[in-house]
Amino acid sequence: MTAIMNNTFDERIAATYSSVDKVKQAKAVLARKLGLKDSKIKIIEPTDAATGQKLEGNSRAIGANMLNLHVKYAAIGLGIGLLIALLLVLFGPTLTQSNPTFTFIALISPGIFIGTFYAGLRSLKPEHDIINQQTVAAKQNDYWTLLIDTDNLPVTKEAVCEEIERTDCVEVKES
Repeated sequence: MTAIMNNTFDERIAATYSSVDKVKQAKAVLARKLGLKDSKIKIIEPTDAATGQKLEGNSRAIGANMLNLHVKYAAIGLGIGLLIALLLVLFGPTLTQSNPTFTFIALISPGIFIGTFYAGLRSLKPEHDIINQQTVAAKQNDYWTLLIDTDNLPVTKEAVCEEIERTDCVEVKES
């Protein structure tokens, strides 16, 4: 595993360290040189019981976001299904014009299904998978992880990565 875990689609960066002193030094350097706030930098200890909370945040907020996405995309799917069904009933083949109820049912159902399916894909956050898995592996091998949230930062993600490279981050040696 690499010392710095970065994913183009993920707004987070993670770096692994061999000791608590090194991870705290790195956190201090990032705060001092780049002006990062404590709320944007989290330390995940090898014995940390709240790893999931630190990696993904509050589960209540995640649940609310998932519900919101499912309702939103189901409504969009419903709207698209209604629009296509309406067009087919008005201008489509004789089969769709002669049985409008069936046409609406046949197109609204997949619209809602596809919308909720897409919402499920988006709410699972597959872009977080790489950093989450590598952080858990680092934790299992007694390494410390520094997790930086780069969303809404005054500096670029690349600048944060460059500064992390100057610290004593290490590659995880899996046992």
